[in-house]
Amino acid sequence: MKIQTILIFACLLLSACTDSYDVESIIEAKLDKNKPCLELYGGFPMTIPETYWPKYSPILDEFIALGYVNNYEAKQVPNMSPAVAEMINVRVYTVTEEGEDIIDGNRKVCYGEFELVDITGSDSLPMIGAIMYKAEVDGTSFEYAIKNVPSWAMKDVFSELSDKLFDDLSTQKNPGMGSLVMRKRDEGVWRVVNFKIETDRPSQDLSNSRNKKIAMKEIEKYYQHILVVEKTEERPEVLLKMYGNYSVRSSLHAAEVGKRMKALASEVLGNKKSQEDEFLNLANQFFDAINNRDQETISRITTGRFSASRALRNNIFERKKLGDVKIKSYKVNKTKDSVQIQLAGGGIFMLRAKRVDGKWLLTEFATQTSWFRKNNS
Repeated sequence: MKIQTILIFACLLLSACTDSYDVESIIEAKLDKNKPCLELYGGFPMTIPETYWPKYSPILDEFIALGYVNNYEAKQVPNMSPAVAEMINVRVYTVTEEGEDIIDGNRKVCYGEFELVDITGSDSLPMIGAIMYKAEVDGTSFEYAIKNVPSWAMKDVFSELSDKLFDDLSTQKNPGMGSLVMRKRDEGVWRVVNFKIETDRPSQDLSNSRNKKIAMKEIEKYYQHILVVEKTEERPEVLLKMYGNYSVRSSLHAAEVGKRMKALASEVLGNKKSQEDEFLNLANQFFDAINNRDQETISRITTGRFSASRALRNNIFERKKLGDVKIKSYKVNKTKDSVQIQLAGGGIFMLRAKRVDGKWLLTEFATQTSWFRKNNS
């Protein structure tokens, strides 16, 4: 059987087959070639830039724990534009003597072999193939499963870290499906034009226990991240967003984070109301000072280097007293030392202010000319 498989596979590669073929032997040869292997950054030895550490290091760290892999960190010139690029951090992974048993000839980590379980019948692809190739086409569908799985690959942690491994191992219980399409060339030689294998991809089913476990780990990992951020983050909106992202009923700390979110939201609401009142008071003072031609007050609530301090030089204010002050919105910058206030209903629609020695002072303003034309008397 093995000799027959090799001969048939070889003749396919060399396009030197007869006008008949052995379906079972061809499928087995193809399955032998399509080994189930992990999708890593490359083969060993493996040099991984820092950008890719979050993606590949977790599973490689498990191999380090098993004694199969070693690693060290270094600096390296990146492959792209090395003449102008700065050195980057990399991790170099090498296989230990014991780890040589887990890699194949291409220095990849594989975890067993695929075997043919059953040839289930003809495949619908030949109909399409016959139209595409305008030739005689045969198709076969089959079932396959994984075998000879090493003990390390059966550990839950590897199934959690690799969707592909989890899907491949699932064929032990539910065989994967495959298809083979052969095309007969003009000279009468049959060649493989399509070979495909796939599982039902249980890794995409969010309801199974494996994915629920992964989701819970990610949620709790995010909680630990929150604890770190809380120590230095001063912007409440950032923390509120993080609390909201975490607050899942099934999470271990949901009630605790929910209380923190509620308390902080209440504090922010109170602070916002207090801050809005502060800006409204500042705007009212500015409006009253302009209406009353009170340069002393203007000088006290503005900074001397900006246009707000020279507001009375603008003769537009001689036409009409400013209307009521209403705050439409405001936006404080990230460093909390400047603000832009949008007003509604009066002759000034925008104010800017800076925080100087703990006090808000106006810097600039913008008038609404149409308001003065409409309200001119």
